[in-house]
Amino acid sequence: MMGITILLADSHEAFRVELRALINSESEMKVVAEAGDGKTAVNISKQLSPDIVITDIALTDMNGISATRAILEAMPQTRVIALSDYTDRIFVSGMLQAGASGYISKDCTFEEVAKAVGAVSKGQIYLSPKIAEKAFRYG
Repeated sequence: MMGITILLADSHEAFRVELRALINSESEMKVVAEAGDGKTAVNISKQLSPDIVITDIALTDMNGISATRAILEAMPQTRVIALSDYTDRIFVSGMLQAGASGYISKDCTFEEVAKAVGAVSKGQIYLSPKIAEKAFRYG
């Protein structure tokens, strides 16, 4: 049993390498592929059909919102988690409207990434507390 299969999509290779090492240290999670841009993320997702795609919004070629929409149109069973420096309400709502199941900030702990993956893999929505507070603060 492979556990939860994950595709990492981020334009910063060093970030992907670090995150892959952390994810692969968890027995129930496995990074099966990486993408440095949005179009590659969509194409790899179609080939490998990962359980979860963890993507940044700021991708080249095709941003994370467009990539999320394309991935979920092709594979509705795949779940998408946004992991981004962009925490403003407009980006969060854009990703959620595109079909993302989770949104976490890049300055979160790895424990929070693992928590998000666990929740989303069970069909739940996961917003980090910081994101939820910012996204739903009115006024």
